[in-house]
Amino acid sequence: MALSFAGAALGGALIGSFLNVVIARLPAQVDYALGQMPPGTTTCSADDSPPPGIVWPASHCPTCKHPIRLRDNIPVLSWMLLRGRCRDCGTAITARYPLVEVLTALLTVTVVAIHGLTPLTGGLLLMTWWLVALAFIDLDTQLLPDVLTLTGLWAGLLFSLWNPLVTPYVAIVAAAAGYAVLWTINAGYRQLRGHDGLGYGDFKLFAMIGAWGGVDALITTSLIAPVAALLVVLVQMPRKGLHARLELAFGPYLALGGWIAVVATPSIIT
Repeated sequence: MALSFAGAALGGALIGSFLNVVIARLPAQVDYALGQMPPGTTTCSADDSPPPGIVWPASHCPTCKHPIRLRDNIPVLSWMLLRGRCRDCGTAITARYPLVEVLTALLTVTVVAIHGLTPLTGGLLLMTWWLVALAFIDLDTQLLPDVLTLTGLWAGLLFSLWNPLVTPYVAIVAAAAGYAVLWTINAGYRQLRGHDGLGYGDFKLFAMIGAWGGVDALITTSLIAPVAALLVVLVQMPRKGLHARLELAFGPYLALGGWIAVVATPSIIT
């Protein structure tokens, strides 16, 4: 079992390294697509070059553009050996990179520890990695890209064909209910305050959680996510003032609640 945990930790760290690329590059691709392809058009403008893709070009320093050497691309260890700076130009490398790698490794080990080496574990790991990417993209940009939320939703519905925790019927109902509940709450908030309190990406992420975990996961997430967000607001309030309009990305809290709701055993959730 120790060997399984070690392999899970190493694999999770490597996946976390890939997720860092997704987190860094996907929002730029979305912005480019939205900015260069107005509604009704099917081709992009050639005024600006497209941003880097997820797989190509290879990782490079955003400041000096020097390709990252293989020895400098080892999860966590390379960042520590380089003391958080580019080898070529000395530019600081954000600590988010090792944080994502460590977090992904820990979550991967946790899923394996709870569910063992089973087909269910494979599906839950896929969902876990999806949620990590969504959470950090939302933290950086307050954006939950459809390419992740909707594909994650469909993946959850497809996995329900083999998921021992959720039947396809429950997955479909929970996905629809997740979207509808947050949409309704936001509609009421808009009527009272004159602006949205949630983004449409939040609706889709909640629907995705329903597809993976069913109605029970929606209930658990709806208890965990607001409390976690409220704690952060309370921490920010003394610095920003009591009457300030505090804006925070809600996706990370939905991701946290959804991950606990789907992955944890019923006794832990209770």
